[in-house]
Amino acid sequence: MEIESGIIHRARKFMPIVVVLLYATGILMLRAHFPDLSTMPESSFGRLLMVKVALAGIVLVCFISAMTLHFQGKMKPAIFKAIHLIVFTCIVGIVVLAKAMFYA
Repeated sequence: MEIESGIIHRARKFMPIVVVLLYATGILMLRAHFPDLSTMPESSFGRLLMVKVALAGIVLVCFISAMTLHFQGKMKPAIFKAIHLIVFTCIVGIVVLAKAMFYA
């Protein structure tokens, strides 16, 4: 339990930095592929990318909610598990879509 607590404590310190870097690189890649965002729905690659962006948005909302609940002292084990399940499902979807984009 002490090791787990130490890992969680350290992760809470650097995860916001990781998330900001991840989303910044994602936005840069989005702008590189589609300088004009209005052209995204015109291709299958663009549509898959739009779904990936939506899933990434859900992950970001979950992350912000989890951090907010933690700092307010309202995080419960059931909420913790639910948020992680949602994030895991979205990440699996993002990975599957990333692989599908090679064939789009």
